[in-house]
Amino acid sequence: MGSFLQRKPDLVLSPNGAELDWRDVLVFGEMKNTNCSKTLKTSFTEIAGKTSVLLYAQDGRHAAPSLQILVSCVSLTFFDWGGSLKTYPIDVHTDPEMFLHIIVGLAKASFSQLGFNVSLLNETGGKCILVAWKGGGGITEVTIDSLLFILDIMHGRGTTVWWGSMDDLDNNSHSSKYRWSRTWRGIVIKDSWIDPL
Repeated sequence: MGSFLQRKPDLVLSPNGAELDWRDVLVFGEMKNTNCSKTLKTSFTEIAGKTSVLLYAQDGRHAAPSLQILVSCVSLTFFDWGGSLKTYPIDVHTDPEMFLHIIVGLAKASFSQLGFNVSLLNETGGKCILVAWKGGGGITEVTIDSLLFILDIMHGRGTTVWWGSMDDLDNNSHSSKYRWSRTWRGIVIKDSWIDPL
């Protein structure tokens, strides 16, 4: 029971009608009723741990923003597999306009701006990935069927492994009725995040 409560965020932004589950969280926030150096460190450690849980639960995500609210001071922290970037604290009472900019910005942000890898999504909302083959085999679309492995540490390459299926079109079919025959082939896909800097 204690470990569940430690991982439960204070504030959550999720899609309309979504269950409260780490797989559906877009942005989360942590609130504390004191603002001192000890609380600042504790709150940041909690946010980092919960962001790790969030990235582990969402295989199509490479980064995540979060809010740290200490009394009336708000900081926006952006985590990715390489580390974190945090804004200077904004006091809600002295700068309410900036606070509203942050809240509305997070609420209206695109999936890409929230750290999702939108290249994994297809038109139907399912997950697929384009795979380039070594040796000039071309590019093939692979439908992602299930998650096999995701690296569960905060800093690293963010390695993710999926099981997928590939639609092979065989144009050498000898059938006179069908010019193309379809076969499905299972495939394992490994993806690692590479720091763009």
